[in-house]
Amino acid sequence: MATLQSEADGSTAVANLDQEELNRRIRSFFNRYACIYDSYHWYFHNVYLQRAWWREIKEIRRRVGVKGKLPLVLDLGCGTGNLSIKFLNHSCEVVAVDISHGMLQMLQKKTLMVPWGKLRPVASDLRQFVESTTASFDVVCECSVLHHLVDYESMARAMLRRVRPGGVLYLSRVPVPPQELATLGPLRSAVNTVLERAYRRMFDRMSDARFFTHMVSPPDQSKISAQFYEHGVSLERIRSLAAEEGFHEVGFRRYNERETGFLTYLDNELFGAFRKERFKETFYSVMFQSDPARPT
Repeated sequence: MATLQSEADGSTAVANLDQEELNRRIRSFFNRYACIYDSYHWYFHNVYLQRAWWREIKEIRRRVGVKGKLPLVLDLGCGTGNLSIKFLNHSCEVVAVDISHGMLQMLQKKTLMVPWGKLRPVASDLRQFVESTTASFDVVCECSVLHHLVDYESMARAMLRRVRPGGVLYLSRVPVPPQELATLGPLRSAVNTVLERAYRRMFDRMSDARFFTHMVSPPDQSKISAQFYEHGVSLERIRSLAAEEGFHEVGFRRYNERETGFLTYLDNELFGAFRKERFKETFYSVMFQSDPARPT
């Protein structure tokens, strides 16, 4: 059993959940909100973040490219296809697994516009699929999934063991836990305070100008996330697990997620030296590659 704490509306109510009950809530939630998922997850419309994902997937495709063969990708918790669509556009065969039929239906509609690659959608509990499949993959990936799991460490290990020798594990949009957030000194913190006021003013001006027709108020997700609202996902533990399984790190990105691509660029690039990390707003993406000689 695990403790799940809701922070919605300042509540401190605590419920005891196991993964089966959490999965039931997740399935119901995403089936209900699949049609507006891309609207309330602003990163789908964030050009800065989307370009970063395209670059990372291009690099992964370079690393696992085999002439005359489509790389086999396992996208766990694929949702509406933030990663799957990009891998398809890079001529991969994607096994897209999600617990929600509604999310898979949205993904399949999107792939009608993608003439490359091959999609194999699978409706399944993620852990059950990973632990029961006998297949191995050139790439195993997830985006914004690990924090929905009670025991993300055992899931990460299971994912590592499904990667072929020479293949890549790609974890993306993973929330940095509070104890691993970087801190700023007094001077940089003072500059950050001024910048935050400027970012908020720019965002308000953009909103007044109705630049954000895609923005939809997100539904409360506190009851479907085992880690996001309490602990985050430890980068130290993920790196340790990867090393234990014979993987080495080949790519890393750590960033603050903001409402628009322009503000995300300012915060992470132009004024990156003054970027203040915050729990539930600071994320990382990381790539690990297996030794080609690693025994299966």
